[in-house]
Amino acid sequence: VGLTVFFSWRNANKTLRSAHTLKIAEMRQSWINSLRDAMSEFQSYGVTPGVSQSTERKFYELGTRIELLMNPKDPDYDELHKCLYQFLAVNDLNGKYSAN
Repeated sequence: VGLTVFFSWRNANKTLRSAHTLKIAEMRQSWINSLRDAMSEFQSYGVTPGVSQSTERKFYELGTRIELLMNPKDPDYDELHKCLYQFLAVNDLNGKYSAN
């Protein structure tokens, strides 16, 4: 009986770890998708002709969303953060295309 309980416990533990790993992977993919969506919307919004980004709340809202979704421990964080603010600071369309 003791061996049966051990194997039952071990199998349940493996199943629980697999479910936990799968859930973490799903959450990570959702986070990546959210960051990608925000970045693509930010960039396309930023280079749309005729839109004054300096007065558009949505443009800054997207920038803030990207900042909140970025991982400060990522080795590329500082560079991405710098690029984000450069893109926000440019006022002319040619500058936006260059920053893009």
